[in-house]
Amino acid sequence: MHHDARLLPDRSLVMASNHDREYMAIGRIDLDTADWTWLVEDDAHELYAWVSPDASAMVVGRHVDGVYDAIECGHWSGG
Repeated sequence: MHHDARLLPDRSLVMASNHDREYMAIGRIDLDTADWTWLVEDDAHELYAWVSPDASAMVVGRHVDGVYDAIECGHWSGG
């Protein structure tokens, strides 16, 4: 399952995904090579990302007992 995929200028996607995982984490996939890089992981909880339209900022939330908790937020290079 993938959630809120955002295309970045470098032809990669950043998204929440459970690709080859038990829980959702924040990953980046290079569309040219199909290689995955995990940016934020939590082995006990689902994570979700909300990326700004220009991919300059991202909020990462952790889902615990029905509530989202922002664990990371700010500007990033994005690609």
